[in-house]
Amino acid sequence: MRPSITILVMALVLTYRLHQGYSASLIDTFTVWNGLDIADHRAIIEPSSYVNQQAKNLFQCMRLCWLFRACTVITFSRNRHWCGLFTEEYTRVSRHELGNLRLISDNDSIVVGMRKAVFSKSKVKSTMRNRGCDGRPCKMTELCVPVRSNYEYLCLPLATAYCPNNPPTVANCESHPDGVISVMYTCAPHYHQTGSTFISKCDRIRKRWSPVDIVCNLVDCGAPPSVDGTTSNPLSTLYGEEMVYTCLDGGVSPSESMRVTCQANSQWSDPPEACVFVSCGPPPIGHPNTTPRVLKRPINDTFPGTSVVQLAVAVGGIVQFTCKPGYISPAGTSYTSECQADGTWSPTSQVLCAPRDCGNPPFLSNSYRQGSPFPADSQGTTATPESTTAPLSTTFESVVYYSCFPGYSFGSSACPTRGTHYPLLTLVCNVNGTWDVAPGSSSSLDYSAGCLPIDCGVN
Repeated sequence: MRPSITILVMALVLTYRLHQGYSASLIDTFTVWNGLDIADHRAIIEPSSYVNQQAKNLFQCMRLCWLFRACTVITFSRNRHWCGLFTEEYTRVSRHELGNLRLISDNDSIVVGMRKAVFSKSKVKSTMRNRGCDGRPCKMTELCVPVRSNYEYLCLPLATAYCPNNPPTVANCESHPDGVISVMYTCAPHYHQTGSTFISKCDRIRKRWSPVDIVCNLVDCGAPPSVDGTTSNPLSTLYGEEMVYTCLDGGVSPSESMRVTCQANSQWSDPPEACVFVSCGPPPIGHPNTTPRVLKRPINDTFPGTSVVQLAVAVGGIVQFTCKPGYISPAGTSYTSECQADGTWSPTSQVLCAPRDCGNPPFLSNSYRQGSPFPADSQGTTATPESTTAPLSTTFESVVYYSCFPGYSFGSSACPTRGTHYPLLTLVCNVNGTWDVAPGSSSSLDYSAGCLPIDCGVN
């Protein structure tokens, strides 16, 4: 871009910002930067800022944010000289779109988005001279660090510039250099640390690292203590490792924790109390229309001398309830009771088995039924009950009796002879939920056509 055009653009930017109400000093601050996103007369009121401290002026507050690479946006109070640095993502500061950050109107404050901010190359030398790391004066052997009391940043020489030799080597240790002046040592896993000095520092005058007296010793606790009624399978017996005891099947321990830890003194922590065998006794009865079944358990890790029967009703044992024939439970339900640690079976009050319902019995024309009458039907006429007006039961084991009207007979129209008895028909609701001829009733009768009129012919 030609110089004349550059001057014109800068003049236009200056005119625009003057129209926005920015002071000349504020505009001078802004011209040092590119990529700013500004909302004047606004403040961020979120209490959790990345940095919250005093600053001499807006420029210094912006400079702090620019050096803290995690900083994305600032809020600065002119009268209080308070600077807040934030790390939250935002969309557009000038449009007051700051995501989770909250903005309020404040004539004394300004909010500046610094996410894309960079120094103008033409201004770096004149504005950043002798002001710490802004102008990138640090050498490859130096680190830029803040000096918060003065709001400045300094170039601190790295340890390698003064102590070229490697820091001390400690067996079975892991070193953690800070990259500037010191190295901290910690023992490797399963090693216990002794000694009082575990940080080596670079002596810049003598140009050597200070000694450390840390010693790391491997700690092995050996076999864990034996606990009656338990099993254990330690994966490691070294310092810091844990081992878990498990009660034998049917056993319970009164201890809250079943863990032990290998300690620095080569001893395991206190083991849990012994597990004892707990039996719940005979299984619960449950619902009267159910059949209990005690589930068998394999005898693998259990107490010596325990039988299959004893183990089945011990802690962890399961009793399964199934509905008796002719009874059903709601779809998808399964009823069980478990032997608990206190020696009792879990409640069975939720067990529910209802009798099957066969629905309305079949219609038989020209017949009576013991119970409430049949509904009117096109095939016959509703009859008056012979012996009861009670509602008819249609559930499992319910019985319905049929008898033909006078002059009618089941399955035959032959004229009866002396001594002939007209049969009765009995149906029962069976286990499958259907009506069937009851045992003892004449199963040879063909009642599908109902009662037929008796025909004795012409004498």
